[in-house]
Amino acid sequence: MTDPLDEILGIGTGLTQEEMLDVTAARLLSVNEQIEKLKAEKEALEDRIHVLTPDEAGVAVVSGKQYEMMVTRSEIFTWDSEEIMKKIATVTLPDIVKVKYSLDKKKYLSLAPSEQKDWFDVLERKPGSPRIKVTKKF
Repeated sequence: MTDPLDEILGIGTGLTQEEMLDVTAARLLSVNEQIEKLKAEKEALEDRIHVLTPDEAGVAVVSGKQYEMMVTRSEIFTWDSEEIMKKIATVTLPDIVKVKYSLDKKKYLSLAPSEQKDWFDVLERKPGSPRIKVTKKF
């Protein structure tokens, strides 16, 4: 009974262990190189799709003649810790103490718009990485 991997590697059973190791190692290196090239190509294609689709958070559906893409993009909130500290600081801490403040996104979003406005100056909103789903049209 032959090993299916031997067929993939195109080798026979008459090889020594060292020869088998060399053939297998060479193939593994080749496969790893192909994977890296494919990853780079995938990243380049996703970057192109990113340029061709809206940059806002949410779901965007775009169509070509043969394919349709659904791009889902979340929104990332980051908070300026130093500015928050200035807003709420009541006690002066020694320089040796480091504090990082943040706001709870869900609680922030549940605030009334007038209350959210109080925190606009410490909020940075940016689109997250897109998730892309491609389907072929029939």
